Amino acid sequence: MGSRGNTFFKKGSLYKAKVFGKSENLFSKKVFRKDRLDGGRRVGKIGVVFGKFWELEMAGFSFWFDHRILQIFFSLTCLVLAALYLLPFNSVFLGVLGVLFLWMFGVLELFFRFFLDVRKSRLDWIGVFSFPEGKKIYPLFQRDMGVLRKLAAKIHFPGGKVDLPLGYLTPSLVESVSPNDEKMDLLRSLLVFARENLEVEEIRAAFAAVEQMQRDLADRLKCVRRRLGSSLSPEQVVQVFNHYFFHVQGFRLDRSKQKHNDLNNLLFPRILRRRRAYCLGLSALYLVLAERLQLPLYGVSLPNHFFVRYDDGEVVRNIETTVWGEPYGDEYYIRRYRLSVESVERGIYLANLRKQEVLVEFLNNRGNIYYRLGKVEKAIEDFNRATSLSINFSAGYASKGFVYFRDGQIQKAMEYFKKALRIDPFCKTALVCKAEIYMRLGRLEQAECLLRKVLSVDEENTLAWSNLALVYTRRGLWREALEAHQRALFSDPRSLFALNNAGVTYCKMGRYEEAIAMFQYALRVERSFLPARHNIVWAMREAGLEHLAREQQRGLVHHYRQLLKGYPRVHRNFYELARLLKDLAKVEGKKEHLQEAEQLIKSAISLAPLPEYKELLAELNLLLERRDRAVGILEELLADREHLFDRRRVYNKLQRYLAS
Repeated sequence: MGSRGNTFFKKGSLYKAKVFGKSENLFSKKVFRKDRLDGGRRVGKIGVVFGKFWELEMAGFSFWFDHRILQIFFSLTCLVLAALYLLPFNSVFLGVLGVLFLWMFGVLELFFRFFLDVRKSRLDWIGVFSFPEGKKIYPLFQRDMGVLRKLAAKIHFPGGKVDLPLGYLTPSLVESVSPNDEKMDLLRSLLVFARENLEVEEIRAAFAAVEQMQRDLADRLKCVRRRLGSSLSPEQVVQVFNHYFFHVQGFRLDRSKQKHNDLNNLLFPRILRRRRAYCLGLSALYLVLAERLQLPLYGVSLPNHFFVRYDDGEVVRNIETTVWGEPYGDEYYIRRYRLSVESVERGIYLANLRKQEVLVEFLNNRGNIYYRLGKVEKAIEDFNRATSLSINFSAGYASKGFVYFRDGQIQKAMEYFKKALRIDPFCKTALVCKAEIYMRLGRLEQAECLLRKVLSVDEENTLAWSNLALVYTRRGLWREALEAHQRALFSDPRSLFALNNAGVTYCKMGRYEEAIAMFQYALRVERSFLPARHNIVWAMREAGLEHLAREQQRGLVHHYRQLLKGYPRVHRNFYELARLLKDLAKVEGKKEHLQEAEQLIKSAISLAPLPEYKELLAELNLLLERRDRAVGILEELLADREHLFDRRRVYNKLQRYLAS
């Protein structure tokens, strides 16, 4: 764009800005790359004029060509032919050139009509240049996106200092929460939430962007009211809102494989910049705009999902933000997410949420991301804040219990699972994890009862079927175990835990080839899945493939040594490495492996004195011919009333040690 174009652009003149400059030629020879512009290929407020007489109108955030596209190409063709006629060429050559140009413009016209949205509407307040997501038009347009990125940043994140209202960013997240839901500013709370991960400049820019979107949407609603000459119905309001949110602004679902581990999907400034998020981020931005326009919209929570609902007391309409605002009914969500009737009737799910509860969902989701990223302390902090802001938030207690369960702190985990189940008796996470605890404690009947309860609500729950299969395996019911494994893998053929558990059953049945195949498939799905890497060593050794088992075992030892260098405070890594060295010592007969394992397990106990760690320490002392010390450790463990563990197994082990 030349200097005049820049001048007109800054003044907001939509149809006086030109794009014929060398650096911004619409058909530049520079390579168009998808990844050059953050969050999609969109730039706002660029009016484009083809000459003085033919106007190419671009409005919304889609490339919209009206019926005059034919006139444009036909007129250009006529101009080219007229120019050629004046040149001193013979008529045959002119005819050939004319046919070629007609063919070229015809192909271009078909290309635009096929790949771009053809729409006959006009919006007189803003023109926008856009490349729609999913439309593979970049080989033709081959545009340098460097300039477009700068223009997009000017519009969505204005340059210069943006002043927030005085005291807008409170020192702590809790201070931004108001007990009066009507007085609470959801945008403020979510920006304070994002401030814990981002710099204040991004927060200011996000605030300015939301303010601009609010004004644009309000203008659009007024324009529609003026055209209709009457007030808008709820359905019309939602349609205008959806069109602006999904088509004009271009917000969409993040479909990347790692979306559930990406904090950008929860941070407002990043959502606004990238123009994508998963269900919670999209719905929250939708709610923020609705709140600022005083529209009766509410958030609705489900297990692993979140959407928006319009509810003015008379008209109720669900808005599925992951599918461009589709109005799915409650029955769809009950069926899709396997909700129990009791949970819906008690208002645990499918109820309109207060703004404070929306913030709680953000805290719970960020806590889960922190846990998956290995930041356990930050995860616990977010779960604590979530449960303090909403005492009836079962998912928060279940998430916190899950963290303690995976950390080996069974007693604490059980406490939080019980709290979650008091709120929601059908909380699947709490039921499945509690069943796993009962399996560790040897209470197979109680474990089966809990898993059956999950399956009564969700017949396709992969983890419930897989754990039920392990219960049958422990009882020696091989046929029932295999049937349960088949049901689990039918529900999710790529479930890592289902594949691993099926391999365990095959191994205990003596079908080692099938067990190894299961573990190998799990490792093809996720190479770093440690349970399968541990179990494939066991299966190979049982199958007589000692050299392969030892090679796998050494690889695991090296992996845990590297983990300990990076995470020296994770006690579980000390325990797993000690177990591996103990098994390796049995095979290679090296006493130094046992001595190193003893030092490792002592380090683990110093970080977390868990029963299974003390049990392994006793076993190592026995292997090092310190029977009295091993007996003393087990006797001390049996006297422990603070932790939950399988006392019968420890007692039987103690009797064997005494007999030896």
